[in-house]
Amino acid sequence: MGRIRDLFRRAEKRPNDKYFRAAAAEVWPYEVQHGRPRPDDLAQGLETSAAHVWVYACTNAVARCAARVPIEILKPAAPRGQQVTALPSDPVARPFLAVNDFMSQAELIELTVLHLLLTGNAYWDIERQTGEIWPLRPDRVSVVPHSTEFVSGYLYRNRGVTVRFDVDEVVHFKLPNPSDPWYGLAPLRAAFDSVQADRYAILGSKQFQQHGAVPAGILTAPHALDSEQVERLRGEWKRLYGGPKGRQRVAVLQGGMDFRTISISARDAEVIAQRKLNREEICAVFGVPPAVVGLFEYANYANADVQERLFWRNTVIPHVRRIAQRLNESDVLPQGWHAEPDLSDLATLLSDQPTQGRSN
Repeated sequence: MGRIRDLFRRAEKRPNDKYFRAAAAEVWPYEVQHGRPRPDDLAQGLETSAAHVWVYACTNAVARCAARVPIEILKPAAPRGQQVTALPSDPVARPFLAVNDFMSQAELIELTVLHLLLTGNAYWDIERQTGEIWPLRPDRVSVVPHSTEFVSGYLYRNRGVTVRFDVDEVVHFKLPNPSDPWYGLAPLRAAFDSVQADRYAILGSKQFQQHGAVPAGILTAPHALDSEQVERLRGEWKRLYGGPKGRQRVAVLQGGMDFRTISISARDAEVIAQRKLNREEICAVFGVPPAVVGLFEYANYANADVQERLFWRNTVIPHVRRIAQRLNESDVLPQGWHAEPDLSDLATLLSDQPTQGRSN
């Protein structure tokens, strides 16, 4: 009866709480039945990962590294104040260590971080009867707000079917959103303009490659040539200097003929510079240093090592800690149990000492 009594006491106090009274003013009666409308770009965010090279590279770099950090479930043990690591066979720890028959904990963490980066939200369905965890697609989940308890449940919609989850059946992970307390804000939204600009640049280049008519070079003659001579000259030039074997051959021109290459135009140079800027902005939004995604244009071995360590400290580890802390704040773990990232394998990487064997 202790937990039930605490719930009633909490419900009695919250209507008088200033924060919840202010939040209640934002709750419309329609939302109580049908859920709060989701941001329109959640589904688009999931699709962007597969449609844009640098979004894919950055989000997968963060998620893949986050999956390397296991989350331990610690349970109370004697003497009092100490904790020991729970085993997968433990009924409480099993959902978090074994997850389900089709997914490992590493895969669950990787997908969770991807959902956070692309949509700002991630959801776990906690199946207490089967002892399993199933990730829910964030673009199909709606939060059902409550005037005094903040959230009363979740709605999952897929192909015309709606499933309602109680608040204790779902763990909602979200990134900070200054304009909406119920849904998180995705880093991808901040990089939206850069992603769109890069898409247009790629599309323009693709259309030019398909339909453009600019030759690699121009071969001129001092007098007019008939069509037969033009074709013979073009074929002979291609035979001698075309392909890999002809790249280093020396051309000998006679009869006043001249060859001039077509250099890159100022417009093409501007597009290349813009794409580099878009790439840097996208990496910055996701907290991924260039060297982590294979861009060594401004890096050597020494500062690449520094970039990697900063990437783990400032980007990867905070995401894993966010997941563990949210589990500790939820009701899915009994009192005294604790979720904690296991950083033992990363001790050397996260230290301030440079990796041995690397030098300028």
